[in-house]
Amino acid sequence: MVDGPILVVDFGTSTSAAALVSDRGVRLLKESGSGSYSWPSAVSLRDGQLLVGTAAERRKRADPPGYRAEFKRDLGQSAPVPLGEQLFAVRDLVAAMLAAFARHAADLHGGPVDRLLLTVPASYGDGDPRRAVMLEAGALAGFEEVELLAEPVAASLAPVAGAGFGPGDLVLVYDFGGGTFDTALVRFGAQGFAVAGHAALDDAGGRDIDALLSAHVLAIGGPDLSASLVPAEGDRLTRMRLAMQLGDFVRAAKHQLTDDTEVEDHVTAVAPALLLRRAELESLTAGVLARTVDCCRELLGRCGVRPAELTAVLVVGGTSRMPAVADAVGAAFGRPVRRPEDPDLAVVEGAAVLAGRDAPAGLDPEVKVPGRDELRWALPGGGRLVRTLAAAGQRFAPAASLAVARDGTGTRWRLLAPPYDGVLTGWATGPDRPVAAGQWLAATGPAPGVRYLLDEPQLVTELPGLGGAYLAAFTPAGTHLVTATATGVVLREAGTGRALRELAGHTTFLMEARFTADGHRLVTAGGTTARLWDVATGQRLLTLPHKGIVFDAAISPDERWMATAGGDDRAVVWDAATGRKRHTLRHRGQVRSVAFGPDGRELATADIDGVSVWDLQTGHLLRRFKRYLARRLLFSPAGDRIVSLHWPHFGSVVLDAHSGEPVVELRHRDAADRRGIVERGAFSPDGRWLAIATDDGVATVWDPATGERLMSITTRERVTSVSFSPDGSLLAVGAVTGRIWRIAS
Repeated sequence: MVDGPILVVDFGTSTSAAALVSDRGVRLLKESGSGSYSWPSAVSLRDGQLLVGTAAERRKRADPPGYRAEFKRDLGQSAPVPLGEQLFAVRDLVAAMLAAFARHAADLHGGPVDRLLLTVPASYGDGDPRRAVMLEAGALAGFEEVELLAEPVAASLAPVAGAGFGPGDLVLVYDFGGGTFDTALVRFGAQGFAVAGHAALDDAGGRDIDALLSAHVLAIGGPDLSASLVPAEGDRLTRMRLAMQLGDFVRAAKHQLTDDTEVEDHVTAVAPALLLRRAELESLTAGVLARTVDCCRELLGRCGVRPAELTAVLVVGGTSRMPAVADAVGAAFGRPVRRPEDPDLAVVEGAAVLAGRDAPAGLDPEVKVPGRDELRWALPGGGRLVRTLAAAGQRFAPAASLAVARDGTGTRWRLLAPPYDGVLTGWATGPDRPVAAGQWLAATGPAPGVRYLLDEPQLVTELPGLGGAYLAAFTPAGTHLVTATATGVVLREAGTGRALRELAGHTTFLMEARFTADGHRLVTAGGTTARLWDVATGQRLLTLPHKGIVFDAAISPDERWMATAGGDDRAVVWDAATGRKRHTLRHRGQVRSVAFGPDGRELATADIDGVSVWDLQTGHLLRRFKRYLARRLLFSPAGDRIVSLHWPHFGSVVLDAHSGEPVVELRHRDAADRRGIVERGAFSPDGRWLAIATDDGVATVWDPATGERLMSITTRERVTSVSFSPDGSLLAVGAVTGRIWRIAS
């Protein structure tokens, strides 16, 4: 499927052609004034407005000073082009032609077309100012995206008379147009094509042959014809009209000699008839043809290709219709000479083939250090940047499209942002610039309010004494945190670690302490009970009993339900307002952990049978993942992942919350080393990082999407818990002496 409608234009020296490519297929644009697919590349000024194509051609004798054709050859000059009493930049004349095509395409499509694929001669290489002029002309014509494609490359993709080209074919494209000669060496592969090289001559085209033939006509016509067509005196308009008349005669004779061996006609109504023979034309053009063949030989030599290695030579362009062209090319290279179905339209039809397969896939960048990256995208064979979609200083969302590029095989790609929020700080290159393999293209920086990991963690606060700090949890506001002693909970200032007060505790060892979403209440688990506390007053609000040890307790995000995990082979769902049992969820062994999904509709539990997910409304089992044993469970903030901590002994696994399939496995320590058992874990609030505490004295920050180890904090004590601050910049690490570390900018 095409990525939106595309206008393809072959802007030629003598004539131009265009096609609209959309989901409805390829439609060539027929000029209403002539009924032809080839529009004259001409403009005429009338009443301050520019007419283009056949409408301009019909006015050239009525107003010669206001008419201009073949202005493509003027693209390299800085001097303006005079039309009547006005001056125009060549860019503006090109834009007028493109705007006419754009209006016609919009009528066909039923709406605006904002993408343009514009073919240019191969001689318009990288850094050639004419490329910039063509891009500017496309923008002036109203296109949001303008891409340039070398004409011989486009021609190689056109429908060919007979069998088409396929993988393994090596084709020399011989493009003899109205204003230039272009050649390219194209290798076809299973995934597209690759251009081995190209070359061009700016002064070898149909226009140059017309000049040679005009001189020949004047020579054989004698002094009287020269005096009548090129008078030494007379008004300027008359001389201009006579020059137009000679040009029209010469072009008509040249075209007729393609089919006939001779032509007899009158240049003017009063001049004697002239007889022109094909042999004379071939003699006149032999020098030009020899230069084109030499240009091709130079290209083959530069690419290290022998003529015998060519599959064929593809001759395209209006001037290639001359029989002498195929004869010269065949004799020079000794390879089959192939032609497109329509040499005049080969370039626009080939470009349309490329545009028709332009449904771009997304390409992820190579990411090194989130937040201060130089981004690279692995474009096969290098490529060219087509369009940037984000400007310097613009914020982007994870995986947003930042640019469009085309690789060396002709495939179009959307260059995606990294999997985090950020700001684009600049581009290393711009549209229509080549991209080498491995070249960095864009630089990013931290987005406002988004945190990025430091190179090294920085110790902020120690949390000593008062029976230890082996459990540590930030309040949702981040201003305070609690640390668990053997039997109680201490409320502390987050900035200083200073103890404010100790809440009444359990009579046995605490297993868990978690805040509610508003931070006003605290859930604890220890012994055979779970409890709910008022943080401000220290009042115990609920006591939830089990017949066995309570290993874990949690409260739903909407604070409607509490859940407890018990050594009595049960998980219980309670009404958080009344303490009444809602569901008793039976298991085959001790339930070690409970975790609510972020939407409050599901509960995950862990026992010897694996991970189970339950419907909170009905208490029914939704799915069970038997392969994974968990000491602790975590739901990701988005709810699409469940982390099984301590699987099977010295690692963790991130599971798809719906299918149970593993996304990544995190190996904390080699199984031969009996240390490194997982204690607890925590997601950063945005879900980008996963922190895990292990009993070998290490707190590790992981990328839960890739399994990459991002940061490790090593202590001399057994690490028993980890907790992120609300903005993700701080990590509280629980141990006998707890500590708060700054881990992000």
